[in-house]
Amino acid sequence: MSPVSGTGIRYQPIPADRLNRRLQAADRPGEHIWVMVAAWLIADPSSARDPDALKLMDAENLVQFNGPGCFKCERPYSAKMAKRRCLGRIDL
Repeated sequence: MSPVSGTGIRYQPIPADRLNRRLQAADRPGEHIWVMVAAWLIADPSSARDPDALKLMDAENLVQFNGPGCFKCERPYSAKMAKRRCLGRIDL
């Protein structure tokens, strides 16, 4: 697989099955999984899943941050929400 670039630091893409295992390991009934989501502008969407295409994920291509929010119940973070039991679930 081709590395992902971020401000000069290069990372190998993490296989989806490994990411799914991390997510499942973090899941505890009733607890929120707080996440931040970032979006980067890509010039060639057809290359997004091409392991040989370099993905540039740096400050120049960053277009948005969203969150924090709960991955399971999809509600935005607030001090009040953080005290509530999470009623969501992970569907992989």
